[in-house]
Amino acid sequence: YDIKRTGYIIVRSIVNDENVLKPTILNAVLKLWNVIQSIRVEGPNDTTFDYPSICVKFPISPELDEIIANILMHKSSR
Repeated sequence: YDIKRTGYIIVRSIVNDENVLKPTILNAVLKLWNVIQSIRVEGPNDTTFDYPSICVKFPISPELDEIIANILMHKSSR
């Protein structure tokens, strides 16, 4: 968990008003995020890059940091 490499995955439902914050959906999104961060792209002349190397770093508000930490701590306590 690196607050300086935060990104967004937009989750929406096909069914109106369906709860997209179910634990199973959040778990799937976290797994997808891990996959995204591990993808490595190979270019010409033996060049490669991955998500962390191209990510734009920006300051995170303390409130957002606390929310993310609470979600991750709740997930690990299950």
